[in-house]
Amino acid sequence: MENVEKKSTNSVELKGNAGVNPEITKIGENNRIARFSLATTRNYQNKAGEWISETTWHKIVMWNKLADQAMVLVKKGACIKLNGRIVNRTYTDKTGNKRMSSEVYAESFENVAVKTENNEKFLRKIIQPVESAVAHLPKIWVFDTTIDTLCHGANLNIPGISKLGS
Repeated sequence: MENVEKKSTNSVELKGNAGVNPEITKIGENNRIARFSLATTRNYQNKAGEWISETTWHKIVMWNKLADQAMVLVKKGACIKLNGRIVNRTYTDKTGNKRMSSEVYAESFENVAVKTENNEKFLRKIIQPVESAVAHLPKIWVFDTTIDTLCHGANLNIPGISKLGS
């Protein structure tokens, strides 16, 4: 019989709505941290046949480049899908009591914008300054999915910028 190594993993995937706009804090010279809450909702039917909606709030932490992206893409109410790990930490509060906090340290995320009028208005606020800035420049090509990631299928055209193969 083979010796099978037992591995443990700390991995979490969440999809929910941001409860607040992220707050960003600078730590030291080069580190930034963004924090916000994320609500996930579980709907189920109880024994009496009634539908119950149960919301759980999660503390989300994002570092550096991810924190910078969160400041642009995460707004209160936005649907966010993220992958990360659970971190438990202890601290002493102002009254001297020892407390424990569980947080999700995000390793990747996306704004799961459904194509709605509100999302397109939000994206236009981001894209409009870019449109003005690049209007006089020659056409450029991008080789990644940055524009797709930002726009999530919204019908937005940015003058002077095209994806390769468009």
